[in-house]
Amino acid sequence: MLTPLGRLDKYAASENIFNRQMVARSLLDTLREVCDDERDCIAVLERISRLADDSEPTVRAELMEQVPHIALFCQENRPSIPYAFSKFLLPIVVRYL
Repeated sequence: MLTPLGRLDKYAASENIFNRQMVARSLLDTLREVCDDERDCIAVLERISRLADDSEPTVRAELMEQVPHIALFCQENRPSIPYAFSKFLLPIVVRYL
């Protein structure tokens, strides 16, 4: 059985566009699953940055729909990672404006 991060990595690397879209949709759920471990939270945020570079526009669009929810979750549940928004999420938002 895969860990939440293992599952994220497996499907994020898939050639199937639908799998990568599902990864973008499930990022918040993955963050919720690993929120007790700061290193795992940072690992999810790093994968978000990688998904933002996906060659498929629909994957990037799905990711952008999730960014506000992820930012809110990080603000409310992970105050120990104050740079989550500024380091990982804000650059993605600025890039796609």
